[in-house]
Amino acid sequence: MMRLSKQIAWLMVVVSFVVSLAGCSIPVFNTESEETLLVTAAPTEEATPEMGVGDLSTPVVTPTAVSPIPTVEPTAISIATSKPTETPAPTVQPTATARPVVTLKPIVVPTSVLTPTKTPTQAPTLTPTPTPTQNPGTDKPVSQAEVYCRSVLNQRQQAVYDTVVTALSNPNNIQTVTSKGETKHQIKVIVNYNATTSLAEELEVILSAIVMDHPEFYYLSKQYAYSYSGMRLTELYWYTLDRNTALSLQSQVESGIRAYQQQVSPYQDQYEIAKQYYELLATNIYYNHGDPDHAYSIAGAFVSGRCVCEGFSEAYQLLLNAYGIRAFTVAGNAGGPHQWIAVEINGQWYYTDPTWADMKTYGDASTYPKTDCLRVNYTYLNLTEEQMNGNRTLDDISAYFTAGLSFTATQDNYFVREGGAFQNFQQNEVEAYLKQAIVDALANKRETVAIRMGNQQAYEALLAYIHQNLYRVYYYEVGGPTANLTYIPNETMYTVHISIQ
Repeated sequence: MMRLSKQIAWLMVVVSFVVSLAGCSIPVFNTESEETLLVTAAPTEEATPEMGVGDLSTPVVTPTAVSPIPTVEPTAISIATSKPTETPAPTVQPTATARPVVTLKPIVVPTSVLTPTKTPTQAPTLTPTPTPTQNPGTDKPVSQAEVYCRSVLNQRQQAVYDTVVTALSNPNNIQTVTSKGETKHQIKVIVNYNATTSLAEELEVILSAIVMDHPEFYYLSKQYAYSYSGMRLTELYWYTLDRNTALSLQSQVESGIRAYQQQVSPYQDQYEIAKQYYELLATNIYYNHGDPDHAYSIAGAFVSGRCVCEGFSEAYQLLLNAYGIRAFTVAGNAGGPHQWIAVEINGQWYYTDPTWADMKTYGDASTYPKTDCLRVNYTYLNLTEEQMNGNRTLDDISAYFTAGLSFTATQDNYFVREGGAFQNFQQNEVEAYLKQAIVDALANKRETVAIRMGNQQAYEALLAYIHQNLYRVYYYEVGGPTANLTYIPNETMYTVHISIQ
């Protein structure tokens, strides 16, 4: 739990929380540096009832420098030469445009309301209703009872959670109010809750659970205020977009969600569902602050296709939830403030970072859209806690909600499921895998072959092998044409992604 100041009468308190970050670490080639502002208001002479204010965001700070996290600069290998250079040239960028992924068609999000087509997948309803979305594979309903963070709360806190969620679920509840010349848009919730320790702390936990469980509330801002008397909470005011904007976005968001769902075949193993959505987001969304109104929610992901880690993670969470796969957002540090996902696949919990799956957008934001040779980075699909801790740390509130879960399973890690995980380097085994993987990639017009070693020594041996033998495997034994192969190593995770051009 975050260390928060004890509630003091006549004092307005800003609650600092970073689950819904206003920025995050750019995958691989960029990082962002952000600051948290703590503002304390001066006490007033009279306040009946007393008022508190909270902020569930971190202000955006424009990065002043670009430093890779982790350092995984692309290295171009020319097949036409007899042997690649021993020293990688990080400034060399691929010259060919990457081929599109045939099995995952690019998504064009319509700007008008679509008529739902009759598909096995039912489009998720952004406003929770008594009739839950069905999981096409098991007919298991997705309902509020299945969200995870709510289950961590005690019974009294859950009652407040449910009251607030019911009010937030309908953008028609947004009101516009003007006070002291300032106009605000908000949803007002009447609450009767008596805190037992600290009202500010307990309210932060409850509202954090709502944010982590409910990415569909794209119209919420990260700021709220509340009225209280002593330790009793009476009213909550959550600031939002204006009602007209929120309602006009709703049909576009729903259309965007359906467009993604129509790309994924139902009745599959949960791993396959998770992998396909991971690939779709990486292929179709550009990491970008260019849509400042929506970059920090699912609206950026599903409407403009431009968002930061918050939009990537919450879009991934919503798509998984619609299939009955439990997932919630977590936040912390990855060389800068960042957000990713805790997800339950086939009964086991993993960490996944859909933002860092995107390897097509990097560098100067003014160059978007820009196509990199490597369309999907699988390194961060279904990791253990130990693996994720290699370059990420959870913040206090995320650590609180994940404390009761175990992130030790490996059976649905991408490299394990796809046969590309090797504890030690054995050339005959690695070469056999790469040959078959390259053949499969060429046959399916896919671009990426990925492999992971189990330790530093094996990883270094793999890199040496790639330098000396990859052109031979590709050109002579697989029969590839003269072309460039680009590989991107990740020393922290012992992984290498090879792109075929």
